[in-house]
Amino acid sequence: MSRVEALRSKMDMPFLKLLFFFLLLTSFNLASSQVDIPTYSDHNCTINKNFSSDSSYQFNLNSLLFFLYSKAAAGTDPIPVFYNTTFGLNDTVYGEYMCRGDVPMEVCKDCVQDATNRIASECPNNKEAIIWYDQCFLRYSDSSFFSTLQQLPVSVRVPLSCPSASRRSTSCLPLIRSLPSKSCGIYNRSCYKVENLGRDDYIQSNKTLMNDAVVEAAKSTKKFATKEANLTSGGSLYTLVQCTPDLSPQFCRKCLYGMFIPTNDTGDIGRIQNPSCNLRIERERFYYKGDQPPSDFSLQESESPSLADWNCSTTKANYTVNHPYLNNLKNLFENLNKSSNITKFYSTMVGNKSNTIYGLFMCRGDVSLPLCNECVNEGIERLNDTCSSSKEAIIWYDMCMLHNSNRSFFSTLYTQPIYTQSGVNMLQIQKDSFNRLLASTLNELVTATLNSTPIGAKNFATKKEFSSSEFTTLYTLAQCTPNLNNQDCQKCLNDAQQQISSCCLGKKGGQVMNPSCNLRFELYRFYNNNNISAVLMPPAYPPNNSGVLEPPVYPQPHKVSVIAGKNKDHARTIIIAVSLTVVSITLFCFCLYYWKRKKSRLSHKAILKKNFGSEGATLESLQFNFATIEAATDKFSIENRIGKGGFGVVYMVTSFIMR
Repeated sequence: MSRVEALRSKMDMPFLKLLFFFLLLTSFNLASSQVDIPTYSDHNCTINKNFSSDSSYQFNLNSLLFFLYSKAAAGTDPIPVFYNTTFGLNDTVYGEYMCRGDVPMEVCKDCVQDATNRIASECPNNKEAIIWYDQCFLRYSDSSFFSTLQQLPVSVRVPLSCPSASRRSTSCLPLIRSLPSKSCGIYNRSCYKVENLGRDDYIQSNKTLMNDAVVEAAKSTKKFATKEANLTSGGSLYTLVQCTPDLSPQFCRKCLYGMFIPTNDTGDIGRIQNPSCNLRIERERFYYKGDQPPSDFSLQESESPSLADWNCSTTKANYTVNHPYLNNLKNLFENLNKSSNITKFYSTMVGNKSNTIYGLFMCRGDVSLPLCNECVNEGIERLNDTCSSSKEAIIWYDMCMLHNSNRSFFSTLYTQPIYTQSGVNMLQIQKDSFNRLLASTLNELVTATLNSTPIGAKNFATKKEFSSSEFTTLYTLAQCTPNLNNQDCQKCLNDAQQQISSCCLGKKGGQVMNPSCNLRFELYRFYNNNNISAVLMPPAYPPNNSGVLEPPVYPQPHKVSVIAGKNKDHARTIIIAVSLTVVSITLFCFCLYYWKRKKSRLSHKAILKKNFGSEGATLESLQFNFATIEAATDKFSIENRIGKGGFGVVYMVTSFIMR
């Protein structure tokens, strides 16, 4: 910090800005693991303290936000859950961030990044501001607030709505009407219902939980605690409290005990946050158990399939209960369900003539068979509930896809309907370099997908790419339905790449799904390398007498490691090593040349001093190079010759040399 400030005092503002943005371009990138997406809660800008654009405070604030962001993105394990710092000798800015004590470090990185972006846009010219998320908060000010108890401003949030005025003092009515429906930002005890839900056990449990949590948080290093209890009347209570770790235990207790518990008219409870501490009470567990939450990989194996989207065709029919089409649809779903226990891709048809139904499912290549079966079951239930009267329907989950239709679509390319989803924004300064990395990685991923082996396991691949310049790893996944040929698979994935360009450039994640393929990228590993196995094509077999295609029984698919880019990584290592060697040699040669030149000049000065004494310095200033003398004497012309002395011929010179 001191070097940067010393440099700033010697250089002008334009150069510093250029230097600052150069540092941004070569800075760390956030390597996120979106086990949980940062959820914005509230913010507060101090309106009576402002600064002008292009001022030194603006420069210091930008620098401070960058240093906070860099600290969270530094890649240390674990990263600081709490960090504060200052920037600037004059117009000093003080800042800090704090992540919730239970969130994974990848989520902390994500949250701090999102907060630095949003606070700059929400409070563009305010000298003091704070922003709260479910997972973190960030604040800055022109005055020091470190290790100081501050209980204002305060943010209160309760589910569904703010308290109504019907049970409150009439003086609260203007206040309540002015509040947003999901964010109550004014600290006013008389306008809220406090600890009165009509159940004695609830009140007692709440007080006990609060007291236990406050005592534990105040004496802990992290100033963080969670507590839970069962209610005798049914249900549970979950409490989370946290103070900034720079507070003393006394200040932490004072901050938390000074809070009231906000509720709405239905008895639902919420949270309250201020700059020094926060409190949250819910009826369902919202935090991770234990100090260290599970990694995204273990979560993936235990989580339920996550619904992305579904599409029911507008062509509908009014079928009676026992209509052949509905019976065939039921048989189709039973077949798909049964097959999802033994394979990750299966297509079949049920019925004859006008009542034939075609259907398939495809699970992601890295998903285990139990999760594949669970995903297919959920998809079948959802389609039965929402699209049973439609002649065509498709549903996407993060782990699988189901598609049924009254027309054959097997081995045919379809890029509509389409589903797209994008992640959170990156810092503006990162977008160009990240987009280049994304484009090159997706191109290589498509090639890896088309070349995936063995035959029968084609059309699925994962690829990760590490950016040494931005210290982040990009994870990508692509998959086509295995009944597509390579040409159609390539067309489908190329179209998905175009969709990525439209929806997801500059985002920290993105996903495109259509009936024939899907493409996804994230800055965290969302797939399971240990579970990648072949997505086998089912063998051909005839229908039985009822027209139903019975699923075959064949061995469990063998595991296939789909690894792309090892040779490229090796080549990159060689290139970097050679480049560093060349740069080192070049710098050495330059230093050697500079040293020799300086030594030669010092030697020349020594000779002058030896022969002429103290007048040597004066003589040195009267020396000229040969080209100058030649021009001044008109190439030693006879007309300029004026005589001969002890040192040789003497020439008259023009005024040129004096200039």
